Amino acid sequence: MAIDLLEKETPLHRERFDWESFFYVICWTGTHYSNGVEIKTNALKTWDTDDDGTLSEVKQSVLFGVSRPNLRIRFTDFYKPLISSWIDDMQSMFLAADQARKKFVHAKAANPEEDTLGFYETLGGHVTWDKVWKILKN
Repeated sequence: MAIDLLEKETPLHRERFDWESFFYVICWTGTHYSNGVEIKTNALKTWDTDDDGTLSEVKQSVLFGVSRPNLRIRFTDFYKPLISSWIDDMQSMFLAADQARKKFVHAKAANPEEDTLGFYETLGGHVTWDKVWKILKN
């Protein structure tokens, strides 16, 4: 589930939520399976929580923070090739989108009349079908 959907007030559904969820599914699969066989692991154990605030923090850590390098280590050998072909680029895409969001929120505070609908759809063009498709073709 996308981080935005873990907020107290659920926003309108956006396509970028599906791409973020897809990223998490890849991470879960890459750390819990090897060649189609489930393995015993504590990787991403902190994702197993009912507390939306905690889960939001954990996912932000995976996307933007200290857990990024740890994720690379936790991938099984079978899925490690996805790190350089998909995971790194998707993390960079989401990081750029988050930075754009922070700048936009700051600018919006200065100009509250600015249109937000277009920006939030793709976070300023950072999370789009075209960008994801380009990553997946690698």
